[in-house]
Amino acid sequence: MIRVGLALGASWLGSVNYYRNLLSAIWALPDRQIEPVLLLGERADTDMLNGLPPVEVIQSRWLDSLTPRWAIRKLWQQTFASDPFLERFLLAQGIHVLSHSDFLGRHATLPAICWIGDFQHRQLPHYFTRAERLYRDRDFRMQCRYATRILLSSHDAQRALAMFEPSAVEKSRVLQFVAQPDVGDRSTELATLHERYGFAGPYFHVPNQFWAHKNHQLILDTLALLKARGEPVLVISTGATEDYRQPRYFEELMAHADALAVHDSFRALGVVPQSDLAGLMTHAIALINPSRAEGWSTSVEEAKSLGKRIILSDIPVHREQAPRDGVYVDPDDPAGLADAMWHAWMTFDPAAERERAARARRELPGRVRTFAETYQEVVLDAWKSATADPSRASERPAIAVVASTHPRPGYRPDFSCPRCSGGLSASDVEWRCDSCGWAGPIAGGVPILAPDTTLAAHDDLGHDHAHGHKSAQKAHFDRSDEEAFETDRPHRTPRLYRFFLGEKFRRAVGPIGPHLVGATALAVCGGSGMDAEYLSRAGATVVSSDLSLGAATRAKTRSEDRGLGFLSIVADVEHLPYADQSLDLVAVHDGLHHLDDPYAGLSEMARVARRWVVVTEPARAGITRLAVRMGLALEVEEAGNRVARLEPAEVAAFLEARGYVVLHAGRYAMYYPHHPGFVFNLLSRPLVFPVVRLGWRLANALLGRFGNKMVVVAERTQQA
Repeated sequence: MIRVGLALGASWLGSVNYYRNLLSAIWALPDRQIEPVLLLGERADTDMLNGLPPVEVIQSRWLDSLTPRWAIRKLWQQTFASDPFLERFLLAQGIHVLSHSDFLGRHATLPAICWIGDFQHRQLPHYFTRAERLYRDRDFRMQCRYATRILLSSHDAQRALAMFEPSAVEKSRVLQFVAQPDVGDRSTELATLHERYGFAGPYFHVPNQFWAHKNHQLILDTLALLKARGEPVLVISTGATEDYRQPRYFEELMAHADALAVHDSFRALGVVPQSDLAGLMTHAIALINPSRAEGWSTSVEEAKSLGKRIILSDIPVHREQAPRDGVYVDPDDPAGLADAMWHAWMTFDPAAERERAARARRELPGRVRTFAETYQEVVLDAWKSATADPSRASERPAIAVVASTHPRPGYRPDFSCPRCSGGLSASDVEWRCDSCGWAGPIAGGVPILAPDTTLAAHDDLGHDHAHGHKSAQKAHFDRSDEEAFETDRPHRTPRLYRFFLGEKFRRAVGPIGPHLVGATALAVCGGSGMDAEYLSRAGATVVSSDLSLGAATRAKTRSEDRGLGFLSIVADVEHLPYADQSLDLVAVHDGLHHLDDPYAGLSEMARVARRWVVVTEPARAGITRLAVRMGLALEVEEAGNRVARLEPAEVAAFLEARGYVVLHAGRYAMYYPHHPGFVFNLLSRPLVFPVVRLGWRLANALLGRFGNKMVVVAERTQQA
């Protein structure tokens, strides 16, 4: 039995329901292989353990905040990126895995699973001080660097992680918790609730803490609107009334209620006993959660487990939670919420409520078991990764749980003939044009959609001078004996190398990053799928295209091995197999400069894109000419192709002439070899890398406008 220590510390009390749900789920596993142990500081209030399943509790002064021992731990941890004090204590207690806590360090013998609930400080920065944002950024980055596994509550949070620290996605795991609310005999009767809290009649329930991002003001504005319409309703709100970030928030909220004269229809009860909370949820017409941000909403999960209708804000994580019969509203639209509430009020049916509750009870054990099994798998995975032979670490396959990157249900690429743009029909062996009769075979699951399908062939075209630069480039990469590196890049490369590639992607999608979730994207000249992986992890539905069948096959392998779900095809960037404006985004990374005429490829990208074109390419720059003279850059690549470096202003003007507005066009300086070597390993060491990264950022802030890399992001002004 693997003993997993849940280090809850002094701040765990705000998440007591989460741990109650997790422990209950673990104890319900029939084939349980892990033994949870609660780790608390000696000053912790153990009264909060009441109602939890029977579990071993270990208390230690090392976990008491703001004490000398705690200060020593934190100082050592922040300075040396390790926590030997806590690790020795845990080993002495027979703990095998540390969970939901800080990292123990790169060389720790005990694996640590760090839990990042959300990236709210980046989604809603105005709710945090600058010091808080900087602290959370630094703390999260250290966890991403040194934790054995990163635990996230949603795939929406995992996409945020991909934007925040792309290199950490590989070690991240998603655990969507399932709420198990107190119901049945432990649920307070409606008559008792009426008497105890002084209200009568039907009501809505908002079981959210009174924190600023929970957006209670929308409820008050909606109640005022309903009152003005002559459609009064009652809302009961429960939860803690203290928000450390905005201590006066509750007071100001109640003042707003006074100003709107809605106190008669809004009752704030504060924290209530668990049995009363369960009763209030059970007997409500519906639950409401108008929050602006969530890691994984407890109130939404409680609605699912109770079979309650819920009206919730239309944010990505709520869509991911997907409660049955949920009604989504804009978090800034009181009229929309008013309409949804009044409809729920008028259509309330006790018989339908009982049916929903019965169905939820039947489904709950299976959902809880999935929750527990997923967590157990994460713990066992972390344990095995720490106990396996370190010399074989590079041979162990990465296990990445990435959802919402698979093609959305029913999604089918709308391919068109690359010769005549006619419609295509697919069979098990080929795609065929309904107009001109062109046919493209499917090789190993990869559709070959180039106008001349022989361009996708392997060594037989290595000396085909009739096709010039394209055949040379294709033959060079298809002959590569480094398929494993190409398929895996940038994973398991030095930290600085991963940082540079992640930074290139961040700069490329910066102006449009939040809109990538659910967007369709085509990565042209996509090679072995690295850019498609970045786009997939950002939430897009992706197709990767390359003229080389070998590269496209490697991209397909990458997608399958990492559970990314993107499609890989063979296509010529100068003759893309898509109709006009058929994909939200078309992006290229270091691909156009291989062409005799880069703008022929860019013209096709601009034609196919519905919304955005993103171009990341080498730039014409004095520093590049110097690098060529020094042998650090090439005018002609190993494949025999000239490197046609571009000018961002020219690319921007080209796109503007085709109906686009340029969101960003600029340069920056960056150098890395295709294969990182000794120097990059040296510069990636723990004490060196932060200095190198800071130096690179400062240099770009001062001299980036003269840099050797360029990026242009453009948006179509008129969409189809």
